[in-house]
Amino acid sequence: MERREGSRGYEAVFAALDRFRAATSSGPERSLIDMASGVEDSPRRREESIQRAERELGLDRAFAALVYDTASEERLVPGFAFELVRCGVGVCALEESPGDETTIEGPPDWLSSEPRTAPPPERERRMRASFRRLRGHLEQSDTPEAAIEAFVAEPDVGECRY
Repeated sequence: MERREGSRGYEAVFAALDRFRAATSSGPERSLIDMASGVEDSPRRREESIQRAERELGLDRAFAALVYDTASEERLVPGFAFELVRCGVGVCALEESPGDETTIEGPPDWLSSEPRTAPPPERERRMRASFRRLRGHLEQSDTPEAAIEAFVAEPDVGECRY
C-alpha cells in the first residue's frame, strides 16, 4: 500500500508500526487487536512488557503499567500501544464533560509526606481515546496500514503528549 504523507504524525505512526513489526518478527504478523489475535494475557507477560518499556523506552513503571492495562482493556496489542505512546501521536482534542471532576482519596498533598503518583486524568483519557479510535479503524480495515491511514486522517489526531 502506498503511504500518503502530510498528515500530522503520519510518519511517526508508521515508524511505530515498523518498530512493532521488527520486535515481533517471530512468525506471521499478528493482528494488532488482542481479541482477534487470541493473545493470552498473563501476569508474567504484563510484567515483562512493563519492564521492557521501562528499560527500552525510559517510561516510569506507573506509566508503563497504565499503558499496558489501558491497551489490554481497549483490546489493542500492548506492544503496539507502547510504540504509539512512544511516537506521541494520538487524539489530541479531548472533549470536556461538565461533570468531570477527579477526586483522589486520602490526605491533601500538603499533609502527606509521599508524593502522589497518580497520572493526570487527561493522560489516561487521551490514551484510551487514541487506543479505542485506532482499534475501531483496525476492525474496519483490511490492513494495519489502511487503519493507520484512516486514524491519522482524522482532524483531532496529531502529535501530542501522553
